[in-house]
Amino acid sequence: MTMWEQLEPGEFWTPPKNFLMLVPTILLLLTLVSSNYSTMVMALHVPLWAVLILAKLPAMSGVRIFRINATTGEKKKSLSG
Repeated sequence: MTMWEQLEPGEFWTPPKNFLMLVPTILLLLTLVSSNYSTMVMALHVPLWAVLILAKLPAMSGVRIFRINATTGEKKKSLSG
């Protein structure tokens, strides 16, 4: 399990998880404001922010993309069955 999945497992939208989703959002907004909403800065930071937030949504719980964070047991299980 990832650190995010271990943080209050099975529960979504808890105060600690909400706070940890709010931090990248605030950092993004501060970056955009300080750069006067530069197109180049937005093109770089908004997709990165989207990846961070999408990975934390309840629908992504337990999902492994490109086998990132897959344990040895999960690899063997998926290959044999």
